[in-house]
Amino acid sequence: MDIIDYLNIIKKNIILIVSVIIIVTGITLILTWGTPPTYQSSSAIEITRSPLQTQSNVEYFQYDNFYNTQVATTFANNVIGLIGAPSIVAETYQGAGYEIPPSNLRDLGKTFTAKKKTDLSSVVDVSYSSKDKAKAEAMIKTLSSIIKEKIESNNAKDTSAKFTVSVTDPIIISNPKMYTLNAIVAGIFGLFISIGYALILNSIKKSK
Repeated sequence: MDIIDYLNIIKKNIILIVSVIIIVTGITLILTWGTPPTYQSSSAIEITRSPLQTQSNVEYFQYDNFYNTQVATTFANNVIGLIGAPSIVAETYQGAGYEIPPSNLRDLGKTFTAKKKTDLSSVVDVSYSSKDKAKAEAMIKTLSSIIKEKIESNNAKDTSAKFTVSVTDPIIISNPKMYTLNAIVAGIFGLFISIGYALILNSIKKSK
């Protein structure tokens, strides 16, 4: 068949095609509307290193504590590693009062998203998503507390560490539902399905 034949088939079945598109798009929008919203919680963890000696107590220039800033920046990378550790994630679930979901270790380590805005930053932004608003808040708060406790515990064991952790209060937002995008995707899907169905019907009629 050439392009004219295809266009004629579409023209003959235009009502069917439009009906399928409307039905598929309508069902998709209803499902989107009925789906619970996803809540995303986020908090910032800032790492600073207190100087072991002040400028007045040493004969060399400390370059405005440049070394301490560099160490804190590097240590922030360790914090990102901790946040992605399955053991820390499991401890967070338990501390927040939730069961650890059935998952492999790799997926468990992806529970939280942690990153620095720049490589030279000592601030780690951590986020978590859930359909339960209370859970989204509890998980991010518990994780921040655990990270802070781990670092402070290390400070007590190693006198040369002296890292200070500052944690911001979590913010929680509801991710908007993708009505427009879902409708477009559903419309395209319905178009292909309906045209395919029309072609099959045409082939069946010709074979009789």
